Amino acid sequence: MKKSLCLLLVLLMALSIGCKKEESIEESPKENKEALIDKANAKEMICRKWYVNKVELEEDEMKNMPEEVRVFARKIYSSIKMEFKEGGVGQMSFPGMETQSGKWELSEEGTRLVFIDEKDGSRAISNIEKLTKEEMILLVTKDGKTVKLFLKPSKQN
Repeated sequence: MKKSLCLLLVLLMALSIGCKKEESIEESPKENKEALIDKANAKEMICRKWYVNKVELEEDEMKNMPEEVRVFARKIYSSIKMEFKEGGVGQMSFPGMETQSGKWELSEEGTRLVFIDEKDGSRAISNIEKLTKEEMILLVTKDGKTVKLFLKPSKQN
């Protein structure tokens, strides 16, 4: 059981950190282009502290896992916090890991968010499915597996 928990934790952290592969932030799926009105409003809405309120993992990833592992996975994800500041700087914190500081970029149409770690230059790339002042939904894909993160603004903004 401990081995499967450790493997799950590694998988979840890998998914949340995102891809290191160099991708253009302009390569956004067409179906997401209607998510935002314009880049100016998207940047304004993103600039705040966020926390993960809910997470959806692909069903095939979860179907063979015991319920306590699913609860543990959701608990880990619900501890993720992100802060996006004006000027394109920000932080991401993951439970049990050092807080990552870096820069963030938004694609021209406002549907792809990239966080660039200041230490190693790795790029966490997420597609934005929804963005309002009250909610941001990010799709993080790694090795063909997608995690959907539902974020809410922190009340401590």
